[in-house]
Amino acid sequence: MRGRVLGRWYFIGTDAFYKATATIKKFDTPDTIKLIDVKTDHNRRQGISLISGRKVDIIRPILMNTRGFGDPEAGIDVESDKDSHVIEELYIEDAITKNNAGAGIQFYLRHLENSNTPVSIEINGHEDYGSLYGVLVQGKKGRL
Repeated sequence: MRGRVLGRWYFIGTDAFYKATATIKKFDTPDTIKLIDVKTDHNRRQGISLISGRKVDIIRPILMNTRGFGDPEAGIDVESDKDSHVIEELYIEDAITKNNAGAGIQFYLRHLENSNTPVSIEINGHEDYGSLYGVLVQGKKGRL
């Protein structure tokens, strides 16, 4: 997927909430997803949300100025909601994050602590300018 998003974000996960109908739709774990050259600017919560996925490649994203709604206010937020979710073969390459109120890239893995599913993440060439943290990793016991 190639694209530019201003004031919107990318969501990758197994559940989608539809406000108009107040229902939650369930989907299989996303597999083999590629986000290439995406740009997000002035999002209120995060630029990219990864809740669950296998073989997710995020290549050359520019994620900036995320702020205004509440935590995490990150460029990329990797945050599973349940121990049944997976984060397998996540690859982030040449990401640029700028001026995010939270982290450029945040990993909140509390719900995966008791999961039998392995977590595998590789980051190459990430640069951050002016975000609260360049990379933040959190778990059940706080910041690591």
